Formats: sequence, C-alpha cells, structure tokens
Amino acid sequence: MNSVELYAPGIEWILLYMVLGAVVGFMAGLLGLGGGGILVPLLASIFPFQGINVDNVVHLALGTSLTCMIISSTTSIRAHASRGALEWQVVRGLAPGIILGAFLATQVAAHVNSVYIALFFALFMAIIAGQLFVNWQPKPSQKPICFRGLSVAGVGIGSLSALAAVGGGFLTIAYLGYKNVNIKKAIGTSAAIGFPIAITGTVTNVLKVSRYVNLAKPIKPVQNTM
Repeated sequence: MNSVELYAPGIEWILLYMVLGAVVGFMAGLLGLGGGGILVPLLASIFPFQGINVDNVVHLALGTSLTCMIISSTTSIRAHASRGALEWQVVRGLAPGIILGAFLATQVAAHVNSVYIALFFALFMAIIAGQLFVNWQPKPSQKPICFRGLSVAGVGIGSLSALAAVGGGFLTIAYLGYKNVNIKKAIGTSAAIGFPIAITGTVTNVLKVSRYVNLAKPIKPVQNTM
C-alpha cells in the first residue's frame, strides 16, 4: 500500500455517506447480509473523487466496510438473540479460528496489489451469486460438530471473509447446513460470526494503515469534484 494522506470531507461528502449508509443498511437488513458486498464497490467508486490514490482505494474500501460491519453485525446479533436463533456454543467454537483467519488474511491483503484484491472480491461475489441462483446446498454430514472441526472451519471462514470484507454469512450457513444445524439458527449464528471478523479486520487495518499515514501533515480539505 502506498502512503496515505488524511482528508477532511466537505458537507456534501458527509451527506453522501449518510445516504449511502442508510441505503446499504436497509439492503443489508432486507437481504440478511453484512453489507460488504454492496458497500465495497460503492466506496471504491467514490474514493477516487475525493482525491485518494487509486492504488489505495480497494484496500481502504475493504477496511472501511469491515469497520461498518461492526455496527450491522451488532444489530443483527441482538435481533437474532432475542428470537433464540443463535447457537452460542458454535459461535464460541468458531470464534478463535475466525479471529486467527481474519488476522492472517488482513496481514496478507496489505501486501497484495489492489488489482488482485479486486479480482478476488469479484470472484467471491460471483460464487455467492451462482450459489443463490442454482440454490446449491452441501449434502448434510452424519458426523457431529466437534471443536477441532469448528476451529478449522473458522480459520477458512475468517480468512476468506476478511479478504472480501463480508460477514461470512454465506460460508457459515453452508458449513452449518452441512452439519445439520437448523437453518434459522444457522442464519442467526452466521450473523454473530460477522462481529469477530469485523473487529479483527478493523483493528488490523488500523494498525497497518497507521504506518502509511503521515500524521505530521495537516488534514487537507477535499475539493468538490462532484
């Protein structure tokens, strides 16, 4: 990642982001998504108009989306928990692997060209779209859920989800469906999984970006290019 300069957004940008947040939040709630699949491409399109280096826009869009996911996942957890649609034992089993996978993936992503990150994101979303289109579901396994299996699955879910800045719902629901977990509880549990992904990705991205931000320079106002 190249050096990053800080910019102070004008009122028009603040209003734009407020509208964008409302739209993404509505769509995420309507479709049961974390919002990353919608937010990342929109942010990557907007950031260049704010004077941000095009080499950094994808990384910044992913990091920003993960930060926003903290709010959306918290809201989803409260909603699903109130209906008793969470398997907390599964969440506790997946969480360590999720955190490790998200941490490692974010570390790697910081050193990968943004073009490859964008291609991975597009491919990942295409796979999700294809799965929804053909309504593919894995064949249920007869083996019971074990801690080792949850840990391994957590690493995979956390790493792939952090790279694409999504909440891991698609992967978690597919895995829990494979393990014969009730679909309603699988959806609720997948919402809870988005929280450790978001927290780990956000903290790691903040620490990484701080190395490239020159805090000695004054914050520049954003020129209106809209």
